[in-house]
Amino acid sequence: MLCHVCTSDQQKNIPFMNLKLIFRVAGLTAFALSTTTNLAAQDLGYGTSRVPQSCPSRSEPQTGAITARQAEKYFTCHVEDGEAFSENSYKISFVTDLKIQVASKPRRATIGDVSRAANSRSLALDMERPVYDIRGSYNSYFCGRTTAAVQEKRNCLSTNFPNQQGICFQNSFKDWFCLLSGPQNISRESPPPQ
Repeated sequence: MLCHVCTSDQQKNIPFMNLKLIFRVAGLTAFALSTTTNLAAQDLGYGTSRVPQSCPSRSEPQTGAITARQAEKYFTCHVEDGEAFSENSYKISFVTDLKIQVASKPRRATIGDVSRAANSRSLALDMERPVYDIRGSYNSYFCGRTTAAVQEKRNCLSTNFPNQQGICFQNSFKDWFCLLSGPQNISRESPPPQ
């Protein structure tokens, strides 16, 4: 960068000033991104300070079996992540009381697994990689914004999902996804989880 009105000493400091500006912009961007996700649920009027979970990375484990804890993390962020922080969004989802067991041995993927994965926003199931059967239970909350007509105490539909079965698999980018399906108990109006 050239300055046409600078002295020679000021001209020497231009690269340093550009670097300072870059660090300031990067710092403000990082702050803005972290603040947005921490305040989004509160600011959008859902009656909870809880923020839907997202998965910045889905790459673990890179080798070997997936653990129950990893399966719970990937299932939760798959259900909760989505368009929760969009300004036009009016619904968010939460998972509570999640318990997942992972089968001790993997198996080969089937056509049924491919079909299940195709409906899950996961891109393509990698047929070369092992699939792990899982089972578990959880509660789900689907919450709308609170309004004068819908008070904080009743702005969510909560549903219990007992005896669920599913799979954990990797897509063609080696990202992990865990899906459950099965019977559900009738939804009821309830407050959001805290």
